[in-house]
Amino acid sequence: MHLAGIFKSARGNRFGINKGSIDRLNLKTIRLYEDKESMPHLNAMLDDCIKHTGWIIFYTHGVESAYNADGCSPQFFEDVVKLVKARGLQIATVDEAMDKILEKRFELTH
Repeated sequence: MHLAGIFKSARGNRFGINKGSIDRLNLKTIRLYEDKESMPHLNAMLDDCIKHTGWIIFYTHGVESAYNADGCSPQFFEDVVKLVKARGLQIATVDEAMDKILEKRFELTH
């Protein structure tokens, strides 16, 4: 059986913004690993998302003060949320976003 018959979407391991023709079974993502991503880079990604009417899926493997290499601190996470909100972008879970996209009710930019 093909995944498309089972799942609405799947997150892949490709870095980037989902824009243009989107493969819903291999969605691109941006990691929130504090030691590997900088705020200027995340700012640029958000600007690119807006410019190209895209959709960003952020992920991390832990938000805690003593974060590991695959995580971030609560302050870093909060700062990213502030960047998103400052641009007026919508925030949704992947499942919520896919429902809206499939129903064609979701604007990928503000």
